[in-house]
Amino acid sequence: MYDLNPQSKFSVGGVYFKLAYFTKSIKMKPNCFVIMPFSATSELKTDEYWTKHYEKFIEPILLDIHDMNVFRSSPVRGDIIKEIIFNLVNSEIVIADLTDLNANVFWELGVRQSFKNGTITIIEAGSKLPFDISTKGTLFYYPSDHIKNEGFKKQLRIAIMDCINNKDFQDSFVLEAIGGRGTLYQVLKKEENISKLKSIIHEIEKNDFYFDEIIKCLIENNSMYPSVRLGKVCSEHLITTRYLSESDEFYDILYIYTDWITSINEHLEEIKDGKSQAISWILKNKEVFVDISKAHLIKVNSNLKYLEEKI
Repeated sequence: MYDLNPQSKFSVGGVYFKLAYFTKSIKMKPNCFVIMPFSATSELKTDEYWTKHYEKFIEPILLDIHDMNVFRSSPVRGDIIKEIIFNLVNSEIVIADLTDLNANVFWELGVRQSFKNGTITIIEAGSKLPFDISTKGTLFYYPSDHIKNEGFKKQLRIAIMDCINNKDFQDSFVLEAIGGRGTLYQVLKKEENISKLKSIIHEIEKNDFYFDEIIKCLIENNSMYPSVRLGKVCSEHLITTRYLSESDEFYDILYIYTDWITSINEHLEEIKDGKSQAISWILKNKEVFVDISKAHLIKVNSNLKYLEEKI
């Protein structure tokens, strides 16, 4: 997972820092759950029609747009209702095919929009949307017209990438009504994240101060044992919850920072046990840790400034 090459470099705002190692991000495919009828909705749209519609039309288009886990529920596996609800709540993207105004599809759409954003509605061209969702941006597809369907594919691609890149964008009438952009909920969430980032900054600055004291102690009096330890609680909380929609680079620096905190603390314990090589290791790598700490602080301050200026 790590490259121990000391010549590795990491760029922050165009400035390159030499690092002792870097992490390789683990990228997970987003889940794209398709809700659509199981059974016949008209004489022409039979069970077989909907199966082919998904396998020959919907699924290939979605897989061509982005590398995702694309799936729909099957009525023959397990507790279907619980499975559907789980997928509706936990999938990053939900595609709802509203063609023929199937009751089950609208029920599932209601469940989804009561819990999460990232929903795209589609419908066959020529269909009339109910009043309730007529103002929601719905994409029209043309199964039998390949030329017109290119426009649908282009719009669907834009919508999917927006769901992936702008996860907090409000596209649910339900969530917007009870806690959307500009509401008390959104304001409180913003203030909470600002408070968390300030805690991280305090943690970084405190670690920098303690680390300076540790270095002075080791240089001036090797017989004195440094009793302080560096903290990482706030940074690890951000890693665990990912409450910021940030780039892989941001989280790479965060992982590196917390790993170095762990290594430094472990070497401080070795000094306590009388292992002199631990002193040499800390002194040898002090500049590397200082650079990593600076990179982490730059990124966190940038996020804090963005949130404080955000309306």
